[in-house]
Amino acid sequence: MSDLLKGIAKAGVGSGVNLAISLARNKVLSINLGPQGMGTLSLLQQLVATATPVATLGGDTPIVQGLASREASQKAAFFSSALFAMTIAWTLCSAALLIGPLFGGAEFALAEVPGNRAIVLMLLILPVLGTAVSSVLTSCLAALGAVGSLQKSQMLGNCAGLLAAMPLGGLWALGRTEWLPIYILIAPLFCIIGSIFYMTRLDSARQLFAHVNCSAINAEHIRSFLTFGGVTIITGFVTTGTWLYIRRFVADEFGLRELGFLAATINLSGLALSVFGTTLSSFYLPRFTAASAPERKRLLKVMLLIVSAAAAIVLAILQTAPDFIVRTLFSKEFLPIVPLLKWWALGDFFRSISYVFAIPMFAGAHLKLLFFTELFFSALLIGGTYTLSKIGQDISKLGILYTAIYVLYLAVTAFSSKHSWCHCYKKLETSQVEGS
Repeated sequence: MSDLLKGIAKAGVGSGVNLAISLARNKVLSINLGPQGMGTLSLLQQLVATATPVATLGGDTPIVQGLASREASQKAAFFSSALFAMTIAWTLCSAALLIGPLFGGAEFALAEVPGNRAIVLMLLILPVLGTAVSSVLTSCLAALGAVGSLQKSQMLGNCAGLLAAMPLGGLWALGRTEWLPIYILIAPLFCIIGSIFYMTRLDSARQLFAHVNCSAINAEHIRSFLTFGGVTIITGFVTTGTWLYIRRFVADEFGLRELGFLAATINLSGLALSVFGTTLSSFYLPRFTAASAPERKRLLKVMLLIVSAAAAIVLAILQTAPDFIVRTLFSKEFLPIVPLLKWWALGDFFRSISYVFAIPMFAGAHLKLLFFTELFFSALLIGGTYTLSKIGQDISKLGILYTAIYVLYLAVTAFSSKHSWCHCYKKLETSQVEGS
């Protein structure tokens, strides 16, 4: 138990430091860009987030699950095969971004963005590649159990992003929108540098990459990666595509300033959730995948207790002092987000706990269940957003919708995880009895 708590604490502390750096970066951006600039940046960041699952074939979670569940002799072949498939996917994704302006893609995706939209869309290739490579490398570190190295790499990227945010306001004031994709590239680029540095000092990583080559590519491993990745790419694309639609819809209906308010709320929400998400993906998923049945049951209970307590603390802070938090973390220009923020924080409480139940489904490869769950709730979010806008509601009502959806999402994931967990638990117990 002590080793378990130490591992969780190590992952949590590293995520907490990254959270503090990211909060400082958001503060600088909010002052330098204002609500309209934050809205524009958030739209570009969401485009990158939507393209990344396609460019990596949903590769972060399949890599963690694939490497953690395989014997040492099979890891290099699996990773070589996954890299081959992802290289093809990224090439196709880059081609789509390059030729997109020829078919009106810039006007469709970036209609409200000022400046040369075609150049901005093509420049997004760079952060998509950077984010894809960063995702792959940090997934390797997570799968190999190098949580500390993963956290330090992300910390380096966040520090670089903080420093790059300082001159961004001047470029935005001059109307140089094309610098926004370059800014988005900075954090993943330095995360890549940090990941490579720590991998060269990690024996298991050196051994893995020493055996990565074209001759190790195996059709069976590609099929396995695509089977798992095929669902995660669709679920990832559905989720990120949903948020892209919502941001695009808010920009059209309410303008970039209102989108900036929504973006500030989502950024704060995302930073808080990232502490739980990084800890769960870097510590919980690989250990749950490799654990025996009794260990899985114990790990699930411990993580549920820790995440629930931490999420409750975050919720209490955001509910009791929202004005102070907005002034401190953003600026007084963003005070209109307070009603939205309070509801959003409540939704995040339920969303954080739902992650604990969703991870066992990933580890057990219950892919169809995951896919239809994400598809259903994404449809609810899109439909609810459209309905609220048509009946004349402001964006603060999106917080109520968000909370209602994630209360239901928690109930569904808890129920689904229980049934998939029971099936998985019985299967493991049976195999253990047969083995004895």
